[in-house]
Amino acid sequence: MSLQRQRLLTLAYGDMETIRMLPTTYAELDALARDWTKPPPDASFSLRVPVEYASLHAARLVAGPYIYLTGEDSYQIAVMGVQGLRVEIGTDAPPPPDEPP
Repeated sequence: MSLQRQRLLTLAYGDMETIRMLPTTYAELDALARDWTKPPPDASFSLRVPVEYASLHAARLVAGPYIYLTGEDSYQIAVMGVQGLRVEIGTDAPPPPDEPP
């Protein structure tokens, strides 16, 4: 059995944050973020990573302050070589309920 380092994900929405295990695919990340925020079906929904939290490879490819995650390719480039990732959620939905301690 090999030991594997845990890679953590910080999901941020407004002034709220939660920490989860970093998913391996974009589809899993999208499902995790939607499950946390629970946006209505007609609400806009986007995911972005500040360049200072993304991999060096991804930060060099982007001219602005964010990497917008639009699919598997952009997600894999953003997580390449990082131990943790901060993903900011942009949606019209109200904030998620507080999690119990």
